[in-house]
Amino acid sequence: MTVHYLRHFITAQTPDNGADIHYLNTTALIRGQLHASFWVVDRKHLYFGSATMNWRSLATRKELGVLVYDCSCLALDLHKVFSLYWGLQYKDFIPSFWSKRVFALYNRDSPLELTLNSTKAQAYISTSPSLLIPRDRSSDLEAISRVIQEAHSFLYISITDYLPLLKSGAHSYWSRIDGLIRDALILRRVRVRMLVSCWEHTDPLTFNFIWSLRSLCMEQSNCSLEARFFSPREQRDGSLQRINHNRFMVTDSAVYLVHGRISCETLSQRGVPSNFAWNTCRRGTCKYKNN
Repeated sequence: MTVHYLRHFITAQTPDNGADIHYLNTTALIRGQLHASFWVVDRKHLYFGSATMNWRSLATRKELGVLVYDCSCLALDLHKVFSLYWGLQYKDFIPSFWSKRVFALYNRDSPLELTLNSTKAQAYISTSPSLLIPRDRSSDLEAISRVIQEAHSFLYISITDYLPLLKSGAHSYWSRIDGLIRDALILRRVRVRMLVSCWEHTDPLTFNFIWSLRSLCMEQSNCSLEARFFSPREQRDGSLQRINHNRFMVTDSAVYLVHGRISCETLSQRGVPSNFAWNTCRRGTCKYKNN
């Protein structure tokens, strides 16, 4: 069995124990970090989720993941994402042209058609930032925007924080996602629920932005926004347990699962998350094995 393991570059490197390990210095390439966590097994099984592969994430935090069996079409597309990152080891620049072997097989305009538990659906993988997006791959911002724009009756969001700000230099308002949520509330009367983590690293401005959204519905009929803050449990040793670390969106027609933070820095400037978007559709061919 061959194991290929890719991780962000750190000073103290992990013993390989027989695995082929590449260290990716994304700090030098894009001033960010490798923020994607996924597995591809035999090019036909795959796992993707919010969890980081360490004991703290798997034992003390609220995480969410998707495990897909026997779907080589989607696994191959995720393997292309892995291959792109794998080839960047020891690179001090980003290629101007990407090899065809890392081109996306599916995207938001041409998704994979499949069947989930007898329900016909569509799926595709998105990535960010734009510097690491090859031909035909949808960006995370494009995927998030479409999921919000196509919500008709409800939009449920679970995130670690809600801070639509551009933090580099002086703080400035970043309206891309915040504006779409406001449009959904006011123009389309979509019911919005938000579950936001509340712990020591929560920026106080998060409460201001949530209150700003809620104020839109104060004097409006058929406008509904509910927000709840999830507080972790403090242990005797002072550590925090049950931190809400999962990040996803659910609508009446789609599910979007993301590993990285939903922020300007992660989606458009730095960070390398890889995310899933699932949509219902009218026809499908590739079957998903529920296990």
